[in-house]
Amino acid sequence: CSFLGRLASALAPRVLVPVLFERTSQLLASAVWQQRAAALSAMVVSFEGCASALEQHLGELFALAAKHTKDAHPRVRWAAYNALCELATVFDPVFQAAYLRDTLALLVAGVQEPLERVQAPALSCAQQLAESVTEESDVALCAQALLPVLAPLLARASLDAAGDVLDCVAAVARRCGAAFEPFYALYVPPV
Repeated sequence: CSFLGRLASALAPRVLVPVLFERTSQLLASAVWQQRAAALSAMVVSFEGCASALEQHLGELFALAAKHTKDAHPRVRWAAYNALCELATVFDPVFQAAYLRDTLALLVAGVQEPLERVQAPALSCAQQLAESVTEESDVALCAQALLPVLAPLLARASLDAAGDVLDCVAAVARRCGAAFEPFYALYVPPV
């Protein structure tokens, strides 16, 4: 993966993107979970180096990642949430403007995954979105979607996962300021 990331940065994106799309499309269609996970991982490490050429394919990339968040294998779901997080990071603010609502719906499902390994990239993506949105309506949308599902998760999370959940809650709370008040009771029990 690190080699592919360096290759994506070194080669002209117009050279790599057609090959990448052809190969990853074949691998994503495979019945073998390792091939689907490898294809998503290859996409993730290529985003930054090929951002200029991939921006026009943002809809396709989002659809591929979104589809695989429901994959039968947890490692493929993990890779799909990683892909969403990287899309939100590399293509900020274009990604958020176009796919915020759809991504939040996927993240709500992702943070409720029973496997903490799959939850982790979903939490990272939720935190990234919360930290990057600037419109007040988008901040409120993040708070309304994420805060109700993060509170019960925090109550049952392991010590390792609780830190990730708290980081995500803190990111949302920082962005929404006084709009956090309706959710205050979920996180700070009365004394």
